[in-house]
Amino acid sequence: MLSATELSRLLGYPVQIRSERIHAGHIAEVARIHLTRVSASPTQPSPSLTSSSIALPEPTKNRAPQSSLPRTLIFKRESISNAQGITQTFSSHPRERFFYESIAPTLGIPTPKLWAASAPGTRPGWLLLEDVQDPEAAPLNPDQALTRLGQLHESTLDQAVTTLTFEQNVDDLYHYVETLSQQKLSRFLGQLAERSPGLSQQLHSDWVQRALPISAAPACLIHCDFRWDNLGTKGGVTVFDWGDYCQGPASFDLSFFIMTSCQGLAPDDETGWRQLIGAYQQGLSKDSSLADYAQTAAFKAEVQRLARLVAWTPAMLLLDDDTMSSDKQQYWHKVLDQCGRWSLAENA
Repeated sequence: MLSATELSRLLGYPVQIRSERIHAGHIAEVARIHLTRVSASPTQPSPSLTSSSIALPEPTKNRAPQSSLPRTLIFKRESISNAQGITQTFSSHPRERFFYESIAPTLGIPTPKLWAASAPGTRPGWLLLEDVQDPEAAPLNPDQALTRLGQLHESTLDQAVTTLTFEQNVDDLYHYVETLSQQKLSRFLGQLAERSPGLSQQLHSDWVQRALPISAAPACLIHCDFRWDNLGTKGGVTVFDWGDYCQGPASFDLSFFIMTSCQGLAPDDETGWRQLIGAYQQGLSKDSSLADYAQTAAFKAEVQRLARLVAWTPAMLLLDDDTMSSDKQQYWHKVLDQCGRWSLAENA
């Protein structure tokens, strides 16, 4: 955690801070920093989340006029304990840093502003980001989220926004699974079989074969972790937590959102599906290839098929984070249940 002295140096203004830990991240330590301007440089560091402050070897800086100094910022640091293997396998921190520095300015959707970042190669790496949660805004609804997702996909459709590919993400996923304790993995799949035997069999088969889902959906920049926890209310809907993005099929983000954030939607609910796709299409151009494909039965079949790939996210987190709260465990088990319902429905 940054001290008030270090943060004052980064921002260019003397501030005092109060830190509020956010218990939301599995692969990063996240805190909200409340800022108060002072007339002189603070002489005493504010309480930190760790016993020592992080050295700042020529970090990236992004200063703003003093009049626009925010009331809060988000401090995000690589985890030094939980889920470290996931972060390293997917290069989550450097990937996210590159996104905010190089890709975010080119997108047509709101993303957090990067205020500062640790120097490349610093471990653990950290980011200082705009706080995109507006406490006075109304809660988001699925239609708003899906329209924003459509806008993201439309703005990057058939563009080489990144060299990171969906195929690489999937390959990294299976590589990571191979590094886990096979005894622990077998025990997990056995426990999953008690809730969803079909899904357990699918995951085991995909892992053994290193299966890559076939997709006909147009390629675009996909978030790969598009769910409620990563959507802010500032600016309508602001998308954050960009540690997994890649160039890939639009259908994956749709599948991820349904499995993690629309658990009341059943695969045979055609009315609910049409409403979901209608909201998504609000963010698309009417004449785009994606708008046409999203209306087809093939697109829904892809969303169902990809649910088994989405299931690896809760599987990895449940396997790798031994300190996860019971509430989070319950949430991710519900995600697995939803993945089972949708992936198995394709063959029903």
